[in-house]
Amino acid sequence: MLAKLAGAPTGGWRLAGGIGVAMIAALAASAPASSSSAGRSQAQAEATATPTAPAYCSECDVSATRAAIQATALGAYRNQTPVADGPTVRAAMFWMAGCPACEEVIWDILPPLKAEYGSQLDLFLIEVATQEDVDRLFEVAASFGIPREGTGVPFLIIGEHALVGPNRVRTELPGLIEHYLAQGGVDLPELPALAAALPAGTPLAPLPGVGTSPAARPEGFALAVAVLTGTASAVLYALASLRSPRLPVPQGRWADRVWPWLALIGLVVAAYLAYVETQSVEAMCGPVGDCNAVQTSPYARLFGVLPLGVLGVLAYLLILAAWAVERRATGRVAAVAGLTGFGIALFGTIFSLYLTFLEAFIIRAVCLWCLASAVTITLILMLRLEAPRAWRGLQTREGR
Repeated sequence: MLAKLAGAPTGGWRLAGGIGVAMIAALAASAPASSSSAGRSQAQAEATATPTAPAYCSECDVSATRAAIQATALGAYRNQTPVADGPTVRAAMFWMAGCPACEEVIWDILPPLKAEYGSQLDLFLIEVATQEDVDRLFEVAASFGIPREGTGVPFLIIGEHALVGPNRVRTELPGLIEHYLAQGGVDLPELPALAAALPAGTPLAPLPGVGTSPAARPEGFALAVAVLTGTASAVLYALASLRSPRLPVPQGRWADRVWPWLALIGLVVAAYLAYVETQSVEAMCGPVGDCNAVQTSPYARLFGVLPLGVLGVLAYLLILAAWAVERRATGRVAAVAGLTGFGIALFGTIFSLYLTFLEAFIIRAVCLWCLASAVTITLILMLRLEAPRAWRGLQTREGR
C-alpha cells in the first residue's frame, strides 16, 4: 500500500519495507510466545536508587526472582527451619524486582553465607513494590540516620548496622555475622516500620542453599531480541549510508508522507509512558511482558531524574517541529531542518537499542510500549536517510 502513494524507488522501498515488515512481523508473531531458558544476572551495579512512587501490577507474577523467593518462603513456612543449636543472627533486606544489584546479593552473595551458617543465619527479604513499601523503607533508613537521597536497594539490616548496596553487603556482612554470633546472636531492631513490613506471626524465611538463580528469560524475550536485531541493523545501515552514497535509501513523496504519521504514533506511545511514569499508575501491559516492571526499574529515568517517557515526548515533538520547518522552508533552512530531524531519529534509535538491551538482559522484563516506540523511531530513521544527502547536495551546489 505504501508503494502506491507515489512511485517509490525500488531500492529504497525494499530497504524500508524489509526492515519495517520484519520488525512488525516479529511483534505479531512473538506476542503469544515466551521463553523459559534459565539466565543469570551479571550486573555489578551499586545500590539502586529507590523510586519515589513505584507502581506494580499486584495480580501479575512474572518476575522470576520474586517467584523464586515466594516459593522459598512458602517452603520455609511449611517446613519449619530447625532451631539453631547455637546463637542466631537475624537480618532483613529490602529489595526490588528488576534491580540487578539486588539479584547480585540474593543469588551470589547470600547463598554461600547461608550454606556456611545454616540455621544460625535467619534472613527475611522484603520486596519494595508499592509506595507504602517505599515509605517504610525511608522510615527505616531514617532511623539509621540515612537520608532519602542516600537510601536505595538492596538495603540490608543487621543489628545496629544498615548496609546499602552490594559492595557493602559483600565486604561487611560476613564480619558482622561473626561479630554478632560471638556476642550470642542478635535479633532484628524494634522499628515500627520494619515490624509493619514483616508478615505477622510467620517465621523468617531462610534463603535456599548455594545454587544458581532460577531467573528465566523474560516473557517476550524473543520479541525483544528481534526488535534489538532490527534496530541494530538499521543503525549500522544508516551509518554506512552516510559514508557511501551508492547505498539505496527511501526517497520521494511517499517517504515524506509516511514518516510524519509515524512520528505522531511515537508521540502517542511516549505520552502514555510519560503519564504512567509521572503519575505512578499501572500501565496496560498487553498479552506479553511486564511493562510495569520496566517502568519502575532504576533505568526508567535518565540520570535518575527525567522519566524516559517524557524524554520520548520531547524527541518526537522535535522531530515533528523539524518536519514542519522543512515542509514550509526552502534552501538551506529546509536542509538544516531535515538534517536535524535525521539526527534526532538516529540518536533516538541508538538510545532505543540500548534500552531494549536493558529490557532483555538486565531488567529481564519486556515492555510492549517501549518496543513499539523502538520500532517507530527506527522506521522514522530509515525514512529520513535522504536528509544527509540533501544537505551534502546543497553544500555542493553552493560550492562549499
